[in-house]
Amino acid sequence: MAANPKTLRILASHPEGSSARALEIETIDGSPLAPTAGKYIIVNTGVVVGEKAIKRAYSLLPVPGVPHRARLLVKRLGGPGSEVMHAAPVGTELSFSGPWGKLIAPGHDAPVSDGADAPRTLVVATDTGITTALGIALHASTLSTCRVLEVLWLRSEDETFLDVDSVEARIEQAGVRFVHAAVLPASDPNRVHTAWSHVDARVAELGAELVIASGDGAIIHPLRTRWALPEVRIECYFHNPEKKSA
Repeated sequence: MAANPKTLRILASHPEGSSARALEIETIDGSPLAPTAGKYIIVNTGVVVGEKAIKRAYSLLPVPGVPHRARLLVKRLGGPGSEVMHAAPVGTELSFSGPWGKLIAPGHDAPVSDGADAPRTLVVATDTGITTALGIALHASTLSTCRVLEVLWLRSEDETFLDVDSVEARIEQAGVRFVHAAVLPASDPNRVHTAWSHVDARVAELGAELVIASGDGAIIHPLRTRWALPEVRIECYFHNPEKKSA
């Protein structure tokens, strides 16, 4: 992945739930962050551990009508990177690269051409992958053409990142259907198969033609070959079987 270093500035912040902080950011040079659907940036927190710069990836949420601004939802994890992102005051400037991401296929993030149908799309999010789903849903609300889109959030009961009711309100306000399913914690060996049962049910009921998935790689990576669908696009936040060991 080639670097394209830029600088962002934190314009505003507020707490989200018990363990998250929402940041509104802008690019210093005015370069666009929109369209944000399925995109993320990699932020250099300025922390160095040993000789390694601590960088963290955050999904982009749109700020309507302001293409060089976006919102980030940052979970407090207790590590040096997330602590910096939670403590940074308004006005802080940080370097970043991006936007990155190929979850949205060309043409799926724009109004549908006359006579064409948008694919019936299921967006699957596990854990903090809901930020990606939020970005996709909020962007869809800005498109003038109707499409069948549903978000399925697989969330374990011990998850403290964002509140289900607030997420549901945002997504449904965007005109997108929201389904929440409780799954077992990441440490439970039965988590994957119970999660798949929820995804299978939604794919069948929706008649999905496209699945976009983000979050736990143990759950979402195998989805690419689970059904005979035209397309499945994934972004593994953790448990990525394709990630090489250092």
